[in-house]
Amino acid sequence: MVIALAVGAALCNAVSSVLQRLAARNAPDENSFHLRLLTYLLRRPLWVAGILAMMGAFVLQAAALTRGSLSVVQPLLVSELLFVLGILALCLHVRVTRRDWLGAAMVVVGLGGFLAVASPVPGGQTPGLLPLIGTGIATLAVVVAAIGLSQHGSGARRAALLGAAAGTTFGLTAALTKIFTVSIVSSGFAGAFASWAPYALAATGLSAVFLAQNAYQAGPLAASQPAFTIVDPLVSVSIGVALFGDRLRTTGWDVLLELLTFGLMAVGVVVLSRSPRLHGDVSPAPVPARIPADSRH
Repeated sequence: MVIALAVGAALCNAVSSVLQRLAARNAPDENSFHLRLLTYLLRRPLWVAGILAMMGAFVLQAAALTRGSLSVVQPLLVSELLFVLGILALCLHVRVTRRDWLGAAMVVVGLGGFLAVASPVPGGQTPGLLPLIGTGIATLAVVVAAIGLSQHGSGARRAALLGAAAGTTFGLTAALTKIFTVSIVSSGFAGAFASWAPYALAATGLSAVFLAQNAYQAGPLAASQPAFTIVDPLVSVSIGVALFGDRLRTTGWDVLLELLTFGLMAVGVVVLSRSPRLHGDVSPAPVPARIPADSRH
């Protein structure tokens, strides 16, 4: 059930990404970074459907985190890239190259191998406020350091560092989402909203989105996308083990195999993130005009 919910969240995220890009592809250039862009998109049914899909993804992710562990749910969300590729290839008939399929295969084998070898077991612990404050301070320190380092160097370097900062914050956001949803189950909506969790969740979530947008603006997507796509599950697994008591296999060759499979998944993410099919125009490729037989030589 947890796996189905997490994969469903990844699918909804992929649908949202494709729909929003389809809706925005014909937006006038003069609307960029202006409120007119929002009013334009609000009149586009595809964009509204994309926002609804994004909301559905959050609900499914929250449900998965309520029942499962961070160490399982967050790595599975990486499969969003696979669903985007599948939608482009099967539904929109966008040409997908062998390199794209190779990257997808690496993500599938790496992700499946990591979960199979690590076999994460939920710890069932509820972290106290002090450990969470410490984690928040550590996250803030990483983000501040990444922002500081991003002030120097190329656009790709800035995008990668800001992407890593966004991924770190998304990892903390996932942990707060789990705490909030579990409190809803145990205390009801009134009790959950009377606690600090939803407000900390809102603050970190908005911060993560803000950092991600700045990463997109700072440099190429091929630099920012892998950074937060890889860092998010890495931070989430670390928080799951440290604060929620999630257990991974740590004997003998298990750790080495976990590192190798996670590394394979990371390389696959980088390969897919460099594909113009995933971040460029999602329009179907034009069909070459047929040459009349009598004009051939």
